[in-house]
Amino acid sequence: MRRLSPLVAVLLLAGCASGPGGGAPGGRGRERPPLPPAAQPTSVIATELAFARAAREEGQWLAYSRFAAPGAQVQWDGASGSAERWLAGRANPPVADRWVPRQAWSSCDGSAVVIVGTSTDQAGNWSRFTRVWERQQSGDFRWAYTLSLPDAELTRARQDSDRERAEDEARGDAILVEAGNFIRAKVADCTPAPTPSATDATDAGGTGVSKDRTLRWDWAPSNAGPGRFAAFSWNGTGWDAVHSEPVAAAGE
Repeated sequence: MRRLSPLVAVLLLAGCASGPGGGAPGGRGRERPPLPPAAQPTSVIATELAFARAAREEGQWLAYSRFAAPGAQVQWDGASGSAERWLAGRANPPVADRWVPRQAWSSCDGSAVVIVGTSTDQAGNWSRFTRVWERQQSGDFRWAYTLSLPDAELTRARQDSDRERAEDEARGDAILVEAGNFIRAKVADCTPAPTPSATDATDAGGTGVSKDRTLRWDWAPSNAGPGRFAAFSWNGTGWDAVHSEPVAAAGE
């Protein structure tokens, strides 16, 4: 069976036509003020892919520790809380999970990006993940929050697809074309956004907001009941709820 290579591309949707601080150049001899940082979702997606590669090459939990921001939070296998405590002493699996980003939402200034995608473990179990990346003072991005949720429906669908592909390969009469991995990236509107109020996340276990306040998120722990994650992007006049994940209570 012939196999054709997949295509990887990023589809960028901007919330504003130009980055913050744009405008006509000044006259000759006039010194222009420096432009504020602008969104570069592809840079964060590249970091996400480098993170996944490090997990395969160095060990999954070692990579999670190395790419984590100070104070990072995690929701995984019913646990909610400090990533540092959750990762401490955790042995790397023999084969790291493999994951790929599918969609991203960036603040206008690029200081924070929410990425969602899918992952699979060695046994073929699939999950959905949500990750928040924040730009550090060094300019590097580190993840500040990660949520991983098992997806039984996706696992069944992938297993069925793998079984059909194995049958095609056994017959040898098919050409396999692997689907392109398109990553959809959306940038928030660049007009000034108000400071989120305390009532925006009354049941949250944690909240976050980009430096320019155009992207915000909150999450509720699932230790003692159902939890959730939600992200909101500024559209110029209000907040769009761009991503939400309910989290079952621990043990369910």
